[in-house]
Amino acid sequence: MDLSRFKSGSDIRGYALGDESNPLYMSDDMVMRCCAAFVNWLKTRTGKDKLYISVGHDSRLSAERIKAAAVKALTSHGVSVADCSLCSTPAMFMTTVEMGCDGAVQITASHHPKDRNGLKFFARDGGLDGSPPGRRAGRQRHCRYTQSRRRAARHDRQRRGRMR
Repeated sequence: MDLSRFKSGSDIRGYALGDESNPLYMSDDMVMRCCAAFVNWLKTRTGKDKLYISVGHDSRLSAERIKAAAVKALTSHGVSVADCSLCSTPAMFMTTVEMGCDGAVQITASHHPKDRNGLKFFARDGGLDGSPPGRRAGRQRHCRYTQSRRRAARHDRQRRGRMR
């Protein structure tokens, strides 16, 4: 199986509803292979043999099936898994900061149609392209944890130069 055809930017994307008659169908086997590759990459990158990885998903119909395959792959490689269930993509990245996870897997297809889904992989320093979530297509936004909405709004205004 050529997994490179599922690559979409720094993510893995495909059809999640249907069956394997579609060449871009995200089968359980495909999901498990991608997660196993992430574990091997993360072990090499961190130098750790025992990893702690969080798994979360959006509200798509295929999310539970894909999550089950991802968790099966991770645990079969000796990974301790934090199941974050329904969770936003930025929150999944923050599990590497706030919970001390070595990595995170978010099951989402963002703005793509409902029959699609995907996998986003994060390490502590950001996505697999090396940048924090949100820094895409030339935008220079950095993920920053804030204590309150008021501070977040103030930080956003400062960043845009509207307040000193």
